Amino acid sequence: MNFIKGIKAKLRNKQNMPLWYYERVEICDQCSKNSKNSISLTLKDKIRISHNMGKDACLICSCGVKDLASDPTVKCSANPPKWSWVQPPNFDVKFNLENYSPSRGYLTRQGKYYFYDFGNILLNTDATAILFLVAKDELVNFKVISSCGCTKPKFLRKEKGYLISVSYDTKIIGTFEKQVSISYLNQDNKEFLTFWIKGSVLNSSSFQLN
Repeated sequence: MNFIKGIKAKLRNKQNMPLWYYERVEICDQCSKNSKNSISLTLKDKIRISHNMGKDACLICSCGVKDLASDPTVKCSANPPKWSWVQPPNFDVKFNLENYSPSRGYLTRQGKYYFYDFGNILLNTDATAILFLVAKDELVNFKVISSCGCTKPKFLRKEKGYLISVSYDTKIIGTFEKQVSISYLNQDNKEFLTFWIKGSVLNSSSFQLN
């Protein structure tokens, strides 16, 4: 969870939340990565979760357990996750995502979700996907938002819609799956189209092309 989303989550009123919130909290209550279930915390962990002011925190991402659980657009940080994002409503079929990236990655669609797979990426190399979103002109306040600072989306208005590039910071070895949301106003209602980028960052000794 990035800094801005984290602040919003801390300030969010957690009274009378939807059922999915309480189901998430119940799972987190039993998780070994919940700080309250750790017999002895290391000094490093104590510093990482200190911003939660003594409240239960996830030792993987350092977020407050209830803060993390209250955001429908995020999923559990464990691998594999113990709970996932809340399924959003169907988005308007006016959208069409296409892969314009010169890289070897590929774009797939699973139901109402899009996934861009970078495949294997060499440590500290460029990882940028270029996607084209076709949208009608009446859409306003069009923004692209990433779920964390290591994912950097940009967009540029074109005649047929919007050209979107999504870059991933390849300074950390390991697999990743990050969320990118496209927000817009449609007839005065704020709506979202959400897709994910994923891949694996490898060092030179273990790197192999897909």
